[in-house]
Amino acid sequence: MGQFSVFRFGDLVLDGSQRRLLRSGEDVYLPPKTFELLLHLLQNRGRVLTKDELLEAVWPDVNVVENTLAQRIREIREALGDGAHGGRFIKTVPKVGYQFIGELDDEPPGVMAPPAIASREPAGTVPITARRDVETNVPANRRLKLQLPVAIACVMLVGLVGAGYFVATARPAQPPGSPAGVTSIAVLPFKPLVPEGRDAALELGMADSLIMKLGSLRQITVRPLSAVRRYTDVEQDAVKAGRELRVESVLEGHIQRLQDRIRVSVSLRRVRDGQQLWADRFDEQWTGIFTAQDVVSQRVAVALALALTGEEQRRLTKRYTENPEAYDAYVRGRYFWNTGTAEGLRKAIEDFQRAITLDPGYALAFAGLADSYNLLGSYGEMPMRGSHPKARTAALRALELDDQIAEAHTSLGAIITGYYWEWPEAEKHLRRALALNPDYATGHEWYSEYLSRMARHEEAIRAAQRAQEIDPVSLRANSHVALAFYRAGQYDDAIAQSQNTLELNPDLFTAHVIFGLSLVQKRMYGEAIAELQKARVVTGNSPDSVGLLGYGYGMAGMKGEARHALKELDQLSRHNRYVSPFCKVMVYIGLGEKDRAFEWLERAYEERIWHLGVLAADPMFDPLRSDPRFTDLIRRMNLTPAAQS
Repeated sequence: MGQFSVFRFGDLVLDGSQRRLLRSGEDVYLPPKTFELLLHLLQNRGRVLTKDELLEAVWPDVNVVENTLAQRIREIREALGDGAHGGRFIKTVPKVGYQFIGELDDEPPGVMAPPAIASREPAGTVPITARRDVETNVPANRRLKLQLPVAIACVMLVGLVGAGYFVATARPAQPPGSPAGVTSIAVLPFKPLVPEGRDAALELGMADSLIMKLGSLRQITVRPLSAVRRYTDVEQDAVKAGRELRVESVLEGHIQRLQDRIRVSVSLRRVRDGQQLWADRFDEQWTGIFTAQDVVSQRVAVALALALTGEEQRRLTKRYTENPEAYDAYVRGRYFWNTGTAEGLRKAIEDFQRAITLDPGYALAFAGLADSYNLLGSYGEMPMRGSHPKARTAALRALELDDQIAEAHTSLGAIITGYYWEWPEAEKHLRRALALNPDYATGHEWYSEYLSRMARHEEAIRAAQRAQEIDPVSLRANSHVALAFYRAGQYDDAIAQSQNTLELNPDLFTAHVIFGLSLVQKRMYGEAIAELQKARVVTGNSPDSVGLLGYGYGMAGMKGEARHALKELDQLSRHNRYVSPFCKVMVYIGLGEKDRAFEWLERAYEERIWHLGVLAADPMFDPLRSDPRFTDLIRRMNLTPAAQS
C-alpha cells in the first residue's frame, strides 16, 4: 500500500487524511464507504484487487454482497467522470476485481487547505469549525491536543449565548483520541437517570430526534431508529451495542423529566477501544429540550471532526415545533407506532392528533399520522378505503408544511403505491425521499417494494440490499431482500435470506411467509405448509395467515384443508374481524378455481386492496396470466408496460 494519502490525477485531487475529493478546487461528494473504496484503489494503484480483497478492506466486519461493491464502483466512476464502464481511471477485470489505471501527477503529495467555512450562518446557530492540521511550526500531536478542546469550548460558549434562555452545565472535556476515520454512529435510546422514574417514550424520542438531526449530514452514516430501538435495557453496554450495530462510534445518554425540568447527560464513545470522545450534561426548564438536542448534535459533529457547511449547520438546529407538549405527544406517538401492533397504531394516531391540535404546523406529526393510517390499512386492520385517504391527506399536509422531510415523501410514495396506483407519482416521491436522505433505510425498502411491483427486479434487489447495508440487523430490511428475490423468481436466494432473517427472529411472520411461498414455487409442498403454519401461529390466526395457508394447501392438492380455510375466513368475518377479499383470492388460486378467484379479485379491486399492486410481479398469479380478465385488470390498474413483461 502506498505511503501517501494525497493523490492528484487529471483535474482531481484526493486527500485521504482530510477525506476530501476535489475537482478543479470544488468538493465532489462521495459517501463514506465509497470514498474509502476509492482511496484503497489509489493506494494500490496499478495492482488488480480481487473483489474479496476490496470487501475485506472496506467492510472488514460487515457481511456485504458483491452487488454492493459494484454499486460503489459505479458511484466512483460517476464522480470521476469515468463513464459507466470505466476506461480512464478504474478498470474492471472480469470475474476477478478492479484496478486503478489512471496516471498520477509526479508532483510530491502535500496537504490541501482546510475547507472554507460558510461566512453566513442562520441566526442563533452554533458555527462548527472542525479544524484540520495545516503546515505550521506546531507539532501535529500538540495541535490535535490544543485544537479540539478549544473548538469544543468555543462551540459551547457561542451555543449558550445563541440559545439565550438555555443554561448548560458542562463537564470538563475529555481528552479525545483522534476521531479521524469515524464514518458511522449509533444513537442509542436514552436511559433514565433514576430507574423508578422511567419514561420509555421520552427516552426513545430523544434518540429519534438526534438520529434525525445527525442523519441529515452526508459525511457520516447514522443507524436508524429501527436498528437501535432494541437497546433499551438500563444495563445495556453501549460499546457492545456499537459492535453489534457495526458502527465506529456510539452516543449514549440519560434523561429525566422532573415536573417542569429536564435533565440530560450524554457521552460519545469510540467503539474500537471504548474511549470517550466527548461528554456533557444539561439541567434546564422542560422547554430547553430543543436547545439540548441542538447543542448535543453540534458537539457530536465537533467531536467527530466534521467540517459542516452552512446548510448542514442549519439542519442540525432545525426544529419542527417550539411547543414542548406537542413534542411530548409526538414522541409518544412514535413510541406506540414502533410497536407495530394494531393497538399501538391506534394509540399512535391519538397522540399524533393531540400533537397537531397543540401545534397545527407540526409537519412531523402529520407524517406520523400518515404512517399510522397507512400501516393499519396495509396490515388488514381496517378497510383501505377508510385508512389510505386519511393517510394521503396527512402526508400531503406534512409536505405542505415542509417538503424537505424524507419520511413524509416516503410515506406518500408508499400510500400511492399501495392504494392509488399512480405509479409515476409514487416513484417521484420515493426518489425524492432518497435524494433528501440517501441513508434512510425505510426509503430504500419502500422503493424496492415499488420496483418489484413494476417487475424491475434487479433494481428492486439492489434497493433492498442497500437498506440491509444501512441497517444490517433490521428484520424489515432483511425481509425485503428475501421478498425481492422471491418476486424475481430467485427462490433459492429467497429461501437462504429468509433463513438468515429467522436466525435474527424465529417468530417473524414475513420471513416464514416468504420462505413458505418460495418452497411452494419449488413444489416442496410439505416444507412449504410447515412454514405457512408457523406464520399462522405467530400472528394468532390472522386472516392473511389463514388465506396464505389455504393457498399452500390448495397448491399441494389438499383440497379439503383448503376449503376448511375458506370456512375459517367466513367465521372470522362473522366475528366482526375485517377479512380482506384478497384472502379468498389466494385460496381459490391454490384450488385452481379461476372463476372464483377472479370474482374475489374484482371485490379486491373495488376496495383497492394493496395486494393487487403485485399482480404483475408475484409468481402466485402465474396460473391466471393467460386469462383475458387478468390482462384487463392489469390495464385498469395502470400498471406500466415494464411491469407486464
